[in-house]
Amino acid sequence: MKPYTLILNLLLITYVSSTAQNIYFKDGVLVGKTSELIADCIEGAKNKNPESQEILLDYSKYCSCLIEEVYPKFTSDEFLRAQEYGDMAKLMLRDDVFAVLEDCVPSAAQLQSDYTYEKFNRADRYELQLKTGVKSCINEMMTAPETKGIFTQEFVEKYCTCIISRLLEAGIQYGELFDLDETSKVNTTILEPCAEEVFQNY
Repeated sequence: MKPYTLILNLLLITYVSSTAQNIYFKDGVLVGKTSELIADCIEGAKNKNPESQEILLDYSKYCSCLIEEVYPKFTSDEFLRAQEYGDMAKLMLRDDVFAVLEDCVPSAAQLQSDYTYEKFNRADRYELQLKTGVKSCINEMMTAPETKGIFTQEFVEKYCTCIISRLLEAGIQYGELFDLDETSKVNTTILEPCAEEVFQNY
């Protein structure tokens, strides 16, 4: 399971810096110099997500990916409209953009074994947190060689929704995700109950 919550955290801390000037949008509109925007992104990310012992984050690498790979996927109109109406995080969840983010994060960030998955207290952020996690889970199950083509999209969506909801409620640490023994916390509180629940209603 990918460290999807980190993707969400970076979405929430980084898009607020996008009012700086330096992007070429998809429609050719020049907002300014890439180097300046990357610097602004790094500063904003560090202020809103200070260095943690649980997350090792290469701000420069992540911001470079965001500016150079993600922003050019937007037209100036959709970018500014999303910014105006507070829908930037939603825009980042678009399939083509989210795929790039999933490639960016593993190379720029590393979760430590004691990183704990927790739900956000604010309802709107929890909703986005859940959507992000489910989307990442679905992408992984639909493309991984061991599960690709075995389950329907509907089944995977229900299974992933159950898994991510339980993950955020159970206080699971990142290192525990790799312990899949029958008596492990991940297996007994997440995997088995979700499999039983989804198969019963499928």
